[in-house]
Amino acid sequence: MKEKELINSPLGALMKELTITNDVKEILTDFVHSCRNKNIKVLSTWPNTFNNPKYIKNKVVKENFITIKNLWQDLDVPMIGMPQDSMLTAEFFHDSYYHLNSKGVKIRTAKLIHNLKPLIF
Repeated sequence: MKEKELINSPLGALMKELTITNDVKEILTDFVHSCRNKNIKVLSTWPNTFNNPKYIKNKVVKENFITIKNLWQDLDVPMIGMPQDSMLTAEFFHDSYYHLNSKGVKIRTAKLIHNLKPLIF
């Protein structure tokens, strides 16, 4: 995708107040409990996202990040890294504001590894 297209199409889910429904909470709670019953550790991280300038200093976006982080915290699931760790510029995206190209994958993977090391070692 071209940068102009990415800038002109910010994620609606980030730009409006996020509400996490009880159904979503129940599904995630069941998933986490099922994993723990099988001795599987659950971690969460931020999705790959285009670093849209419209997100910077946007109060709603910041509050949505807090809402997401609090959801995982309430489930006692560690959140890996910060939202900005997954936000990259247009040159690293392929066909949407989520799908990274090979260069973007390398950068995002390196950041994720860096953020995971303290939890693993």
